[in-house]
Amino acid sequence: MCLMPRVVENRSNRMLFVLLSFAFLSFSLSCPSFVSSCQERPSYCNEWPISNNDIVWEHTLSETYVAAISQCLDGSYLVAGSIVHNDIWYPWLGKLNNGVVETSVYIDKPSTSFMGVHSLGDGTFIAASSKHLYRFNDDLSDIWIVPSDGDQVGNFNVRAIDLNDEGFAFIHEDVEVGSILMRYDINGNKMWQDTFEEIRYILLLDDGGLAILNYDEMSSPSNKQTIERLDINGDTLWKKTITIDDCNSCYFVYATSLMGNEISIIWNDGQIGGNNQLIGRVGEEGDLIWLTKVPFERTASALSEAQDGSIILVGNTCNMRKERFTDVWLSSLDRNGNKLWDRYFGNEEGEYSNTIHTSRSGCIVVSAAVSEKQEGHQNIYYWIFGFTDTGSGCTF
Repeated sequence: MCLMPRVVENRSNRMLFVLLSFAFLSFSLSCPSFVSSCQERPSYCNEWPISNNDIVWEHTLSETYVAAISQCLDGSYLVAGSIVHNDIWYPWLGKLNNGVVETSVYIDKPSTSFMGVHSLGDGTFIAASSKHLYRFNDDLSDIWIVPSDGDQVGNFNVRAIDLNDEGFAFIHEDVEVGSILMRYDINGNKMWQDTFEEIRYILLLDDGGLAILNYDEMSSPSNKQTIERLDINGDTLWKKTITIDDCNSCYFVYATSLMGNEISIIWNDGQIGGNNQLIGRVGEEGDLIWLTKVPFERTASALSEAQDGSIILVGNTCNMRKERFTDVWLSSLDRNGNKLWDRYFGNEEGEYSNTIHTSRSGCIVVSAAVSEKQEGHQNIYYWIFGFTDTGSGCTF
């Protein structure tokens, strides 16, 4: 059965990058956002020390996209994303135990992908694609699907999905009315729906409420961002504007909810070509607690909170030692944003990380797309591995 973990679930927004990434993935692997030229390595690439010997278990998935990871009571992991079958992508779920896929299933809903998965305390778990909401038993048999009549909840203009113990939050765009925010409970019942002029990011919080993230000037990113806090019924509690210093044109890259209804955000400064990233922690009342820069030669793509309240970043860095020069980069920050450690993982191919999950026992689980050349063709597969900085916690 699956346990409802506190704090350690990777409860992040699943942006529609899940769908767009299929088109851009190959390019991203060979030319990351911080690399100005695909022909030669930047001067700031380094011989980073590789920590592959610290990997406790690992697994590779072919013809599969990994979007989200969640942990079960027995220590195994639920991996959600999509799989290609007869040249068509379908939502896919797999149960991974000590680096081995014990069971898996794909859903006969073509051209969609799971964007999030979350374990519940009764041994079941919920998942969401861009069109449907699901609840599954531990053996991956489905309990219900919403809607069940062949219609769909959203459309291909889905902007964000988030899910936790309190259910689902779902945004899709309508060109005529704006951003439509829908809230569902864990049984798939719609609680309420509201329309906003525009919503860039949503986060479900521990109390069942929501945090809405927007640019202060709506569609025009600047160094000012707005955070609006809704209660469980969708009523506004407060709305605040925060200023991001040293960021001229801040784009949301990733956000996740933390313990105590705090949130953490990764911003990209698009004004200078994406070479400047910042990470911040925002308190329960919407105040910016701290802000720190990502080192220039590294790019953060996601983050997760550990049991002790520290934040684990996952991203990429270039490496002089290999042809395609992308390695997985992990970094730990304490509650105040101070760096605790860095780790680097990689092989001879180009790795591009996109998902991180921190388990109850302290195991850090990472998925990364890997690009390799086979018989003159570029092959892409997913590499999932478990790592711990404490020396224990990844075996079960």
